[in-house]
Amino acid sequence: MLSELWDRVAPEYRETFQRKLTEALREGGPFEFDFLLLDGDQGGPRRWRPMRGHQEYDPGKACSCASMA
Repeated sequence: MLSELWDRVAPEYRETFQRKLTEALREGGPFEFDFLLLDGDQGGPRRWRPMRGHQEYDPGKACSCASMA
């Protein structure tokens, strides 16, 4: 699922998206940030979308749980 989302993040925003998600997961707890999403093909319209989520822990490792609104 994250790979499908990654393909729709605007190419010029992917580095920022990855950095913000990595920071959120490292800090733990709930997180929220906006990102630029391609709607359809690479030439399609672009929209800012919120990413919200929190981490769920499994013994010995963190598992991310995120959603878009």
